[in-house]
Amino acid sequence: MGIEEIFKGIFDIKKIPTKIFFVMFIVGTFIFYAPNNLVSIQFKNGSDLKIYVYIIYLVCSGIFVVNCVTGIFNYIKDLFLSRQIKKEYKNLLNNLDDYERAVLREFYLYNKNTLDFPYEDNIIKGLVDKKILFFASQFGGSIMLSGRNSTFKINSYLKEIIDIKKDLGLTDNPNKREADYILKNRPHWTENDLQYI
Repeated sequence: MGIEEIFKGIFDIKKIPTKIFFVMFIVGTFIFYAPNNLVSIQFKNGSDLKIYVYIIYLVCSGIFVVNCVTGIFNYIKDLFLSRQIKKEYKNLLNNLDDYERAVLREFYLYNKNTLDFPYEDNIIKGLVDKKILFFASQFGGSIMLSGRNSTFKINSYLKEIIDIKKDLGLTDNPNKREADYILKNRPHWTENDLQYI
């Protein structure tokens, strides 16, 4: 996240009026505070129109400032929340056992975002309980189509922080010993349908 995210929050499409208030703020500031020789619109002293326009300017400026503060606050809150969530998932990832890591490795061995796993398997149930795996659809993936299997995906927050070499033991160019270890330590319900070397 960067400064562009702050402005995106301030000028969110759901806050279209914010853009209008911003224009009113800029125009009003120019009219009332720019040197007279730069302003083509002039108000007579004591003019009721000037008073009404100035009130509108103050209201629009106030709303714009509030939206700016709200946008910045939401950005900071989301930033801290995202960091906290990632920290929690990093701790969770560090505490996975070899069997749980083996399940996560399957996504990278197949290079897929979703895979079918037996939903009654205790390891799968544990990963779902820990919110590491999610059902790929609201209705339990392909339970009805694949018998005892269902379609799963990795939690998106966790996927962002996984280091496949450090956390899962996968490398781009494994030697035979590394490849044999990975293939021999796949979950017991997987088919012997992969090569990793």
